[in-house]
Amino acid sequence: MSASDPAIRLLNNGGLQSFYTGGTGTVTTVDALPSDGRASYHVFPQFADGQMVDGTYYRSTTLISNANLGQRAICQIQLQGMSRTFIDMSGQVVNDSFVIEAGRWTILSTSGAGRGYSFGSGYLTVKCDVAVNAQILYGFYTPNGFKLSEATVFSAPGGTWAQLLGDQREGAHLGIAIANDSDSPVQYEVEITDPVGAVLANRSFQLGPRASRAQFIEELIGFYSPMIQIVVKSSIQCYVMGLRFTGSTFTTIPAATLQR
Repeated sequence: MSASDPAIRLLNNGGLQSFYTGGTGTVTTVDALPSDGRASYHVFPQFADGQMVDGTYYRSTTLISNANLGQRAICQIQLQGMSRTFIDMSGQVVNDSFVIEAGRWTILSTSGAGRGYSFGSGYLTVKCDVAVNAQILYGFYTPNGFKLSEATVFSAPGGTWAQLLGDQREGAHLGIAIANDSDSPVQYEVEITDPVGAVLANRSFQLGPRASRAQFIEELIGFYSPMIQIVVKSSIQCYVMGLRFTGSTFTTIPAATLQR
C-alpha cells in the first residue's frame, strides 16, 4: 500500500495538542432509548476527520444518548492530537460543558464536515456526570461527496491487557490504534501470535502523555500474516481498537480486555 492509500491516511497520526470547544451551554437533543454500553467516561482511540490532497475526505460524527429517564447528563467532549469545533444538529457550536436532558440524545459533527479541514487524526474522550451511550460514525467520501465506506465505532474498554483478533485474508489489512489517556509516558508491549499460539513477534514502544498511535500490524512487525492474535500489555489502563481495511472499505474490530 502507498502513502496515498485512504487506509494509510486514516491511520496516520498528527501532532499532539489538546482542544476544548469552550464555554457552557445546552446542545440540541431529541428523545433517547436505553441500550447497552453505558459509561460515564468513553475513550475512542481513533478520531479521523478532514480532506486529503486528492479531494477525498473522512468525517467522524459523534453520537451520544442519555438513557437515564430521571437525570440530565452534563458532558465534556475533548480531542487530543488535533483541533476541531463540534456543532450539534441545529448547527450550534457545542460548548466545553454541554447538557443532554434526561432521556434525550444528540449528534455532534465537526464544523468542517470533513471537507473544511486538512486531514488530521487523534483520539477523543466523552466525559459525563452520569453513564451515557456514545459512538463515533466514520465515513469516507469521494471529492464530490459520494460515500465510499462507513463504520460505527464503540468506545474502547480500559485494561492493562487488551486482545484483538486479526483476520487478514481476502486482501484485508488490520490496523491498530492505541491511546495513552494519562498524564505520564507509558510503555506498551505488543505480542503477535498465530492460531496455534506460537509467538510471531514482540514489539515495544512508548507513548507520551495524552498521545495515540495508529499503525498497520504488518508495518509494526515487518511482515504479513493472514490470521493473528494481538495482545497489547501496559502497566496502566490502555485503550485499543482495530480497523480492518479491504481496499477503501473498512470496519472496526473491538478489543477485549483479558484476565490475568
